[in-house]
Amino acid sequence: MDYSNLKNLILKAKNKDQNAMEELINEYKYLIIKQASKVHVRGYEMEDLIQMGNITLMRCLEKYTPEKGNFTAYISYAIKNNFNYLIRQRAKDNEVQTIEAPIETNLRIEDTLIADASTEDSFIEKEVYKLIKKEVDNLQENLRDLITFIYINCEGNLKDYSKSRNLNYSTAAKRRTVAINKLRSSLNSLCI
Repeated sequence: MDYSNLKNLILKAKNKDQNAMEELINEYKYLIIKQASKVHVRGYEMEDLIQMGNITLMRCLEKYTPEKGNFTAYISYAIKNNFNYLIRQRAKDNEVQTIEAPIETNLRIEDTLIADASTEDSFIEKEVYKLIKKEVDNLQENLRDLITFIYINCEGNLKDYSKSRNLNYSTAAKRRTVAINKLRSSLNSLCI
């Protein structure tokens, strides 16, 4: 359709001429279908989107003045914007709460969930700790005392241990080496 015929058709449709309105809808039917086919909105069928495009066409016709430029570009832009607005609205409606969102009390959903991985890791750590503790208990008393002082109770370093037990530092270092080698050997036999 050429520009002058389109302009006359628009003027007739603005003056509430039903035939002109139907002709305009037919003229822009494929543009509306093309725009609707580019959009997927949950809960809306293709026919719903086409109908929304037709309604947008009618609204644009009421607001259009020739100063706004090319009617085809105007209607195309308006339909795209209308579909994008619909998508944004539906996205807000379907928005999923994050697990950090507060629920009825001051708790967050995140606080009420127990992560399987952390539970499993925690269980493994406890079991390994029990095995290590058992192996430390099987050490000679002087070696067990050193490991307990430095590594379990964290009372200090090797220098602090040697001072507290009135030992030469080199003697304490040899004890630590022996104790760690025995623990390593026994834990390796347990495949830890």
